[in-house]
Amino acid sequence: MDTSTDHPPLRTCKAIGADAGGTKLALAITDGNRTWHARYPSVNLRTVSVDAFASQLSDCVNEALGPLSLDAGSHLCIGAAGAGTEAVAAACAEALGGCLGLSTEQIRVTSDARIALEAAFTSRPGILVIAGTGSGCYGLDAQGRMLRAGGWGPGLGDPGSGTNLGRSALRALLAHLEAQSTGAFDLRVAAAMGIGSPAIAAVLDACYAADFHPSSLAPTVLDLFEEGDGTAERLVQAECTALAEQCARLVRRLALHGAPPVVLAGGLSHRKSYLEAFATAVTLIVPEAQVQPMTTEPVNGALQWAIRDGAQR
Repeated sequence: MDTSTDHPPLRTCKAIGADAGGTKLALAITDGNRTWHARYPSVNLRTVSVDAFASQLSDCVNEALGPLSLDAGSHLCIGAAGAGTEAVAAACAEALGGCLGLSTEQIRVTSDARIALEAAFTSRPGILVIAGTGSGCYGLDAQGRMLRAGGWGPGLGDPGSGTNLGRSALRALLAHLEAQSTGAFDLRVAAAMGIGSPAIAAVLDACYAADFHPSSLAPTVLDLFEEGDGTAERLVQAECTALAEQCARLVRRLALHGAPPVVLAGGLSHRKSYLEAFATAVTLIVPEAQVQPMTTEPVNGALQWAIRDGAQR
């Protein structure tokens, strides 16, 4: 666990926000005056039962609370990967209520994408584009309804994702090897795979190894892109264009007028070169769009939602 501050002296917790994504659990807790954060290993609803999820998350919440207690005024909002349906959300809320001693009215469970939208837009209309290991576009309309485009998973393709960038790099490397026209791009990609002298058989053996993840090649592709490598430029621009086309479909479905706000989140958003390439691709299709990086963590959206739920009771 990593906590950013010591526990405050007050004994009652007002609100807790939780982001239970696929790779980590982030908590944000407030007593009404001070807020602090804690991080734990993943509590992934997609890989465990609802009861196991509730038990593990509750253990983390109780540890993060320290001397604080939960009471009838405490509220919890959780964004969990795999909790996008009403049935799963309701089952999680009931199980968590039993573990934490709270009523289901004190617990809101939704998807991790929804709390990320909340963090980005605070219930205002807008589009959140996630570009990390996977990708997807999520939007809020004027009525607060969430719509999505993409996010189909690696089996069907996640354009603009680290996985797709890596796979594109592998296809380019293999094509260059077949054409006997390898260059700096190919040597760098092969080196990132631990292959000193690239050959087709060695590349195929490495990319089909059980512990190999194509997304591991994305940083190398972006390094080459930033250095002006032509192959890397073509790959990045093609992936950003495909992701921008998904985003544009969502702009049309949401009927956003004026300058539709588009926020880019996920691991690739931290690379300035990728952000600029994506923004360029979006504005070629939707010239009025305003593309910005995510400036707050999704867990803060969950916390603000929990605070609002408490204020409305």
